Amino acid sequence: MNKSINNQEKKRDQLNLSGVCVQIGKARNRTRKSKQEVTVDSTVSPQLFSKFENGENLPSLSNFVEIAKQLDVPADALLQDCHKDFIINAIDWYLSRIDVTEANDVMMAVSEAGRK
Repeated sequence: MNKSINNQEKKRDQLNLSGVCVQIGKARNRTRKSKQEVTVDSTVSPQLFSKFENGENLPSLSNFVEIAKQLDVPADALLQDCHKDFIINAIDWYLSRIDVTEANDVMMAVSEAGRK
């Protein structure tokens, strides 16, 4: 892959991910908790949380779920401003990590649920 395409994809991903960071910040502000208060019972340090909130880093899936729990919001609420390509890529990444038969079963269930 040439450098130009790689940089374009990186910029696109950063824009898509910025929605997650914005939602994390909004959710924390709604709770009126400091970063220290949000992370006190968490494996996420206040410094790392700050990097997530400022868009410097993207949380891992486990950190993402833990942050949502600490903020007392559904995890999908933090994804509401994400570009559909980000969500599709996240689903694709998840499915690539599971067994092919299991992935097919998941896709069939999703397809059937969409028809109802």
